[in-house]
Amino acid sequence: MTTVAGELWDGPASAPRSTSVPVPVAPRVPVPCAARPGTTLWHLDGPCRCFVGGPAPEFAPSTARA
Repeated sequence: MTTVAGELWDGPASAPRSTSVPVPVAPRVPVPCAARPGTTLWHLDGPCRCFVGGPAPEFAPSTARA
């Protein structure tokens, strides 16, 4: 019998034990570009990383209906 992270387990000590726990991930929220505040450019994939070489901003999708 071995102890793994405070749990008792009856099996050989060399057998791997996989315990995957689903972790909720918050959806990415579009935010305006901090490096270009006077424009309508947004980062649709999360926070602005322009100052450190991150992905370029995009124009926000139009919400007007035709």
